Amino acid sequence: MLSNILDRRIVAALVALCAAVLAPATEGKANGIIISPVRIVPEPRPPRRRRPIHSWMPFRVKSQQVDIEISDAQALTTIEQVFINHSRRQAEGTYLFPISERAGVHKFAMWMNGREVFGEMLDADRARQIYESIVSKMHDPGLLQFAGRGLIQAKVFPIPAEGECRIKLQYSEPVRFDSGLAAYRLPLGSGGCRFDPIERFSIKALVRSAKPLTSVFSPSHECGIDRRSEREVVVSLEKRRRRPEDDFQLYWKVGEERFGLSLLTHRVPGEEGFFMARITPRISGENDAVQPKNICFVLDTSGSMAESNKIAQAKKALKFCVTNLDKEDRFNVVTFATETRQFRDGWSKANEEVKSAARAFIDNLKAVGGTDIDAALRKALLLSPNDKPGTSGSIEEAWRKNPYFVVFITDGEPTVGVTDPDAILKNVATANPGSVLGSPHRRILKPSNSVKQSRIFVLGVGYQVNTKLLDRLADDNGGARNYVTPEEDLELKISAFYTKLANPVLSNLQLSYQGVSVHDVYPKQLPELFKGSELVVVGRYGSVGALAPAEPRGGRIVVGSRTQKIALSGISRGEARGFTFACNFPSEERRQDFLPRVWAMRKIGYLLDELRLHGENQELKNEVIRLAKKYGILTPYTSFLVQQDDQLARRDRRAPVGSRPISRSINTVFGNQQNRLNEASTAQRAGKGKIAVGASVDNRGLRKVTPMKTKKFLGSIVADLEVGNDMQLINFIGARTFYFEDGRWVDADYDGAAETTKLVAYSKDYYDFLKANHDAGQYFAQGDRVVLNWQGQIYEIIPAEKEAAAP
Repeated sequence: MLSNILDRRIVAALVALCAAVLAPATEGKANGIIISPVRIVPEPRPPRRRRPIHSWMPFRVKSQQVDIEISDAQALTTIEQVFINHSRRQAEGTYLFPISERAGVHKFAMWMNGREVFGEMLDADRARQIYESIVSKMHDPGLLQFAGRGLIQAKVFPIPAEGECRIKLQYSEPVRFDSGLAAYRLPLGSGGCRFDPIERFSIKALVRSAKPLTSVFSPSHECGIDRRSEREVVVSLEKRRRRPEDDFQLYWKVGEERFGLSLLTHRVPGEEGFFMARITPRISGENDAVQPKNICFVLDTSGSMAESNKIAQAKKALKFCVTNLDKEDRFNVVTFATETRQFRDGWSKANEEVKSAARAFIDNLKAVGGTDIDAALRKALLLSPNDKPGTSGSIEEAWRKNPYFVVFITDGEPTVGVTDPDAILKNVATANPGSVLGSPHRRILKPSNSVKQSRIFVLGVGYQVNTKLLDRLADDNGGARNYVTPEEDLELKISAFYTKLANPVLSNLQLSYQGVSVHDVYPKQLPELFKGSELVVVGRYGSVGALAPAEPRGGRIVVGSRTQKIALSGISRGEARGFTFACNFPSEERRQDFLPRVWAMRKIGYLLDELRLHGENQELKNEVIRLAKKYGILTPYTSFLVQQDDQLARRDRRAPVGSRPISRSINTVFGNQQNRLNEASTAQRAGKGKIAVGASVDNRGLRKVTPMKTKKFLGSIVADLEVGNDMQLINFIGARTFYFEDGRWVDADYDGAAETTKLVAYSKDYYDFLKANHDAGQYFAQGDRVVLNWQGQIYEIIPAEKEAAAP
């Protein structure tokens, strides 16, 4: 810590080096830090290592408050940080803040202890010299994650003994726009550095626009969104004891269209790209005009619903749903046990008189009898207004064009009537033309473009439901599924479930892509678009159309970008509507490096559901294992890797897992989870019970994963796989996964067979490589033993003292 003796000569050298220049860089990957070089005298063992080893030491950040004001094309960022000096002597240090290249030409000011301090802005080349100088002196690669970026730098003195230092930094920069999508990025990520958590951390961003804001979102952090008006939105985030993570990213779409599309892409040259399209209605309520809906509530009233007072909770929730129907909606209620009943023979418009009668009908429901799922579903589907002829231009015709939703609630599996799940699914497919029925592999590889006449939304209650049947009912009929466990409140869950369906904005959605080839797009079956929600589609893209002319964008010239279109079609208020969005699927785009993992998790979720619902298929199973290993995602089939450990042990010239410490290989990483994986594998085969419900919920989570949820998922894996002394076995950097294997951080894209090109840490070749490939700095920052697949060539970083022994 900072109680160690400061090396004044090194500090002087660094301060002199700092007094050189100052300017920008590409989007940063570091929070503001104060560092002070220190001398660490190692323990006496072994004798040959008794010389002092230099290392840089960051001061601890006590609090950090960020205020961002964005007005159209300009962003003003104010950062206030409080640092703590834990040593017993007055200290000096160097403040470093990697910064965007676009901020260097704008206002920069800094205050410390109530007085303005003038620092320097270093351009990327000068900043790189600073980073490399510190790294070379200290033999610590942590700062290499900032290679290729600019720098704000200032001398910090004095920092009181056991006291605090407050720094307030303010700078402005132009906002980057691309096809109407604006982007802002705040450096926060710590990359290879493991800093202490910040005690108090907050971000507040005010976004103002002269044009209406179609959508505002952060793919990097889970934020609160306060939509004050159509042209003003406040984004906020507040955490305690938060460790610096990924850079804070904020996107917003402006335009007059009723629907907005935001497209994010990631592509490395020579490989196919990844994309995420987010479609949202305009933020303003007047533009979120919803359409009337036809909805049928189907409630299980069998004897099992009497247990744990489930029927009472379900009745309360169902009355909530009826009460909150819009006056333009039409509805019915079907209950089922040994026999089926319905509220009324025909459709009822949701006026107050009819809703009052429906609540009285619900109050009289009793839980008794068996469970005839087949009859209940067929009755609900036969009510579909899509099957009823109407006079052109009549109210009946308009209602017929509106979406029809079936909300199906049950706590059991079929016991009366048709009880074979496959027969029930076939009967539903017959009664609901357009639903998907056939090979599961066709659904994954060749999604159907057919439109469902009726959408079935399933809510399973408890652990005795047949999850395979219920999941197929939802998936094959364009709906969604969810489950209420015994620990959850049934009334609350049903009410929340309905609230999401209450206000449809666009139904029967279909997307088409022009000028670009896409594949592996998820979700396969597009859901309805509801008020306050958004449609998020991820996929891969390959060949694109002709190059567009080079053009200036955000202060730089973009070459190699292409113009394509995404077309959205659907039904809005009974009428067919179409929207076309101009988009760019570039040949190179590295900023959104979270996209590959989001795409992989969604694909794995779909594949796991296919394997669970339709039986194991070796081809799909192999694909799950490949994706799981590449992106570091634990699955029920990842334990398969452990069975290959003997072969990998021979490759690595080591003993098999059983006779080795836990921290030695990728297979041990997954093997340590053997019990959990075996349980999950059982869940893949199970149809009902707690494990089966858990598997369905987990797979649904993967299929709908967002960038923020991806971060949480990966963080839980890192925590699960940490072993003694806070040692990690797996590391996620951008789109890449590294495993700690035999003392090295090994890229998941290394097969172990290819010859490696050795680079001695901190040598001239090492720095020359970073100068030509500064994006590789974030991977080198992990340590002085790294194996990296870089553009098809395998590089191995080895410590200087190991050079002679290297094979």
